[in-house]
Amino acid sequence: MSKPRIDSVIVVEGKTDKQFLLSFIDAHIVETNGSAISDQCISELIELSKDKEILIITDPDSPGEKIRNTIIQKITKTSHIYLEKKDCMSNGKVGLAQSNKEYLLEKLKNRVVLDKQVKLASITLFDLYKLDLIGTPSSFEKRRSICRHFNLAICNGKQLLQKLNWMNINLELLRNFTK
Repeated sequence: MSKPRIDSVIVVEGKTDKQFLLSFIDAHIVETNGSAISDQCISELIELSKDKEILIITDPDSPGEKIRNTIIQKITKTSHIYLEKKDCMSNGKVGLAQSNKEYLLEKLKNRVVLDKQVKLASITLFDLYKLDLIGTPSSFEKRRSICRHFNLAICNGKQLLQKLNWMNINLELLRNFTK
């Protein structure tokens, strides 16, 4: 059986992640070699982003988020797959390579596109406050629910605001979801 072809450039942290993905998909994969992503790697991704979708799949931990945020700052439009820690654990390790093929193939169908050039939706911090997504004891659980719904990594209020606006989620959709 042939492997599914992914036309995007997939960004992962290391060699083990790349080998794991290539065992069941056919894709161009770039390794960052950890959270200290080099200027050369960023330059390569910027060049590749001119013709290809940049799809970031990092480990569900702080170094993975650091890599993701570094790339977001340098490239206008990126796609993301956010992995859940509970689905990426094996033998005391947490990471992409500790997940499984079926989980990742399903995740590949649910990418999140962040485009900093898109006219931003008009959600504000005050809107998040009015929807109890910040400032209350239950805010964390409500944000977690929103993040799961939109396939985002769990984040704080300011990060959620930025991601929802980059995804062009409007206030009406957000209100309907929080009812």
